[in-house]
Amino acid sequence: MLGNLAAAVSKRPIAVLMLLLLTVVLGFIALTKMNVDILPNIEFPYAIVMASYMGGGALEVEELVVKPIEDMVSMVSGVKRYYSTSYDGMGLVFVEFELDVPPSDAVMRLERAVEAASAFLPEGVKTSVFELDPSVIPVYVFLTTDDEERVANLVRRVEGVANVEVVGTSKKYVRISLDPDKLKRYELNPAVVEYFLGGGSVYPFGIVENEKGEAYHVSIDGRFKNMDDLLNTIVGFRGMKSMSALGARKPSPAFMVPVRLKNVAKVEVVQEEVRGEVRANGEPGVILIVRKQPTANTVDVVNRIKKVLNENGVAYSELINQARFTERTIRNLVKNLLVGATVASIVVLLFLRSVVSMLVVVFAIPISFMITIVVLYFSGLSLDTLTLGGLATAVGMLVDNAIVVFENTYRHLSMRKKYHDAARWGVGEVFGAIFASTVTTVVVFVPFLFASSIGAVMFRYFALSFSLSLFASLGVAVLMIPAGSRWVKTREWIGFERFKEMYVKSLDTVLNRKKIVGLVTLLLLIPAALYVVYSPMDFMPDFETDLLTLDFLAPSQYSYKMVGDLLKPLEEVVLAHKEEFGIDSVFSTVGVVSTYSRIFGRTENSARMEIKFAGPYRTVAQRKDRLLELIKSVLPDSLEMKVSRSGEEMSQFLGQPVQITVYARDLKELEDVSKRLKERISRIDGVERVETSFDSMTSVVKVKINRNAAAVNAMLPAMVFQQLQPYTMGKPLGNIEIDGEIYPVKLFYGASTPSLESLSRLVLTNFMGGDVYLGMVGTFGILRIPPGIEHYMGRRVAYVNVTEISGSIGRISRSVTEIMEREFPDLEYELGGQLSSLEETVSDLKLTIFVGVLLVFMVLAAQFESLLRPFVVFMVIPFILVGVAFTLLIFRIPLNVPVLVAALALAGVVVNNAIVMITMMIQLKGSGSIRETVLKAASIRLRPVLMTTLTTVAGLIPLAVERGEGSEMERPIALTMIFGLLITMLFTLFLIPMLFELFERKRES
Repeated sequence: MLGNLAAAVSKRPIAVLMLLLLTVVLGFIALTKMNVDILPNIEFPYAIVMASYMGGGALEVEELVVKPIEDMVSMVSGVKRYYSTSYDGMGLVFVEFELDVPPSDAVMRLERAVEAASAFLPEGVKTSVFELDPSVIPVYVFLTTDDEERVANLVRRVEGVANVEVVGTSKKYVRISLDPDKLKRYELNPAVVEYFLGGGSVYPFGIVENEKGEAYHVSIDGRFKNMDDLLNTIVGFRGMKSMSALGARKPSPAFMVPVRLKNVAKVEVVQEEVRGEVRANGEPGVILIVRKQPTANTVDVVNRIKKVLNENGVAYSELINQARFTERTIRNLVKNLLVGATVASIVVLLFLRSVVSMLVVVFAIPISFMITIVVLYFSGLSLDTLTLGGLATAVGMLVDNAIVVFENTYRHLSMRKKYHDAARWGVGEVFGAIFASTVTTVVVFVPFLFASSIGAVMFRYFALSFSLSLFASLGVAVLMIPAGSRWVKTREWIGFERFKEMYVKSLDTVLNRKKIVGLVTLLLLIPAALYVVYSPMDFMPDFETDLLTLDFLAPSQYSYKMVGDLLKPLEEVVLAHKEEFGIDSVFSTVGVVSTYSRIFGRTENSARMEIKFAGPYRTVAQRKDRLLELIKSVLPDSLEMKVSRSGEEMSQFLGQPVQITVYARDLKELEDVSKRLKERISRIDGVERVETSFDSMTSVVKVKINRNAAAVNAMLPAMVFQQLQPYTMGKPLGNIEIDGEIYPVKLFYGASTPSLESLSRLVLTNFMGGDVYLGMVGTFGILRIPPGIEHYMGRRVAYVNVTEISGSIGRISRSVTEIMEREFPDLEYELGGQLSSLEETVSDLKLTIFVGVLLVFMVLAAQFESLLRPFVVFMVIPFILVGVAFTLLIFRIPLNVPVLVAALALAGVVVNNAIVMITMMIQLKGSGSIRETVLKAASIRLRPVLMTTLTTVAGLIPLAVERGEGSEMERPIALTMIFGLLITMLFTLFLIPMLFELFERKRES
């Protein structure tokens, strides 16, 4: 039937040409509308619960806030794991759901759990739940000298923008600073002033009905109208110092002299204190950090932002632009795809010796590509490193089916058949073989649909675009080659004919020495298999970008100002060599500048410097190394430095290379074990840096209330808490509207925050109106605790993280395991981080490879209607290990997820030539002896085997040699497939004919 279709198509070449051109037009339209991003839109099911508890210490937050929330989270369906950190005044609970749980469902489930937990939380705890995914990584960061609020509002309205964070500035509030001397003069108790100023909000008070039964909502508005209203508010009467917090008082004075707020306090609009600062190119500035929505297009969002800024005349300097890296990465992939197609075309031309014939074959590449783009577009997928990587990997294979059909059609034309008859026989004889070969190539990726690990899910998109393009090439081959058959001219290549004769003689020799060939084959296969099996595993390759991130850590009690002073000379050195190293910008943050920085573990004694490089990408790594040497030479002794070449935010999702989670109930025990582990693991070969939860300890002033001393001094502990807050944190008193803007109001005792030395001398007022010093009712001590108290699955833990390595994750994790079992036998621990993701992904890939190979066998059994003959084809698959071993050995590439994906792809690809060869042997069977049949079929299929292999290899060469942005993911795949294809081609040309002859002789006997 297909032969007749091919004959009909050969008579309507213009109609076929128009049909194929239509797909090209649709493909170009789809290209202009598709999202362009660095990675596919993978929804990571992570969510976070943030709970603020003003005034609560880390221990109180852990016990009273985090634990009740964890208890509820543990009962939520679909939760894979959860972990938390308790800080002073805030608790964070990170929750990871199973991958099949949509993020929106995850957030809703968490919200219900937190709502249930609220009944067990202290009064004043505020909770919020939000999704945590890769969109928290900024797509655009810029410095502006314009009004930051106006600029932020402009950017927030841009389509695709999820969040705009302004750092380097702070919110304004109304500060009421009570003057202690004036309070004494007017004989006022500060607590009385607070009572008079309280209630500055709108409170709902239910519903009332009138005589007609109509309902009205009741609310009481205690807000101040304006600043004058606040200043003139009566805050007590002279002589009310005797009024206590419990309401007891001495007899009132004969005359009630009102005291207004302006008489005893300074009232002003001030900026909130931020324990950090931002600098751009060494100067303080206001930085806007933009994050996109998870489904938004990075390139489009950044371009829209820049357009809005330019149209509104905003003066800005670009600091970080993720779109630039994305565009360069995609551009490199497209370039490699085009170069690969060109090189593959040259290979076809060398074999066919005709430009027209070459064009008929290689047009399969752009047309198959465009068909795939159209399908991807309507599937809602984006153009990214993985989908384009799948296309770039398949580019050389897109002509395989066309080559087989063309070669068979060419053979029939050489027999002087008419072009429509040649088309009929050319398609009819090989369609079964090319269909089976395409299906076997694609079917190995079917198990990816059932994968649940992050690594496997990411490569699902690679597999999809790879498979779609091959199916598209199958359809193009059976339409385009017959349509172009009338223009194909037969031309013999004498050089190839001589090569064919040499091949047949060599094959005949091999067939006569089966035992020697078998022994040599095993001597190659067994060492290669052992080398691959025992090679240390790694997860994902490291990505090199134009960004160098340096994290600094100072001693625990250093303030952000002290850290900033230490960082300043380093910034000056970097900026002084800006031209030499091709530095575009230097962006520094010191201390805690935002909520996001707190989530990612930033502390006041830490800093981060992000250096963006310009100039040729291929020299970025060298320039980074030279700059690092310079920075290390001037690094102060009091600063520890950690280097990340591409930013570390993704470690929040994939984890550190190796993470040891240590369980214990006591913080001191956790600290001791963590330090011992760090010291021991640091000595492992390949471990460059180890960090623990206790590396950055902080000193906390602990004021222990002596209840008996408080009672003797006519005070209760609650009075101490209430009166201390206005000294240090300020007491919220509601809101006030000034010039159309709403500002919070806070009450403070005194004009400045007390020092550590003056804490004991703070004056409190007892319920008899007398003065009591804080030192009279409390004792002071300094405790050293970690910045945050960590939990994993509801239990207190410490983390020992291997953050920088020079070896493979697998080898280092084995060394860690040996140390733990030998030197810490009684310690309860777990290994995780990227190691955990690696183990999950490898487990998925092992199952995928097993099921994929099984499916290949099933397809072959159905194709040949035999359970024995598929084993002949199947025998080429183990020799993939030889190609993988050569790749790992020669290029020193670790055995990682991309290499395993390439091996999986090879399992489907390498059988194609064997199928084509075996099919021809079966067709020729009976035309002579088994030896004659084998030699004839092998000689006939020599050219398509060589052409399909070499075109695929040629198409992969640009990916293999590329050193541009994003090449780290595709290069291991390309190298593995090149060596795998070349080595298995040799086995196909010699081993498959030998095995076929062996099996057929056994069948006959």
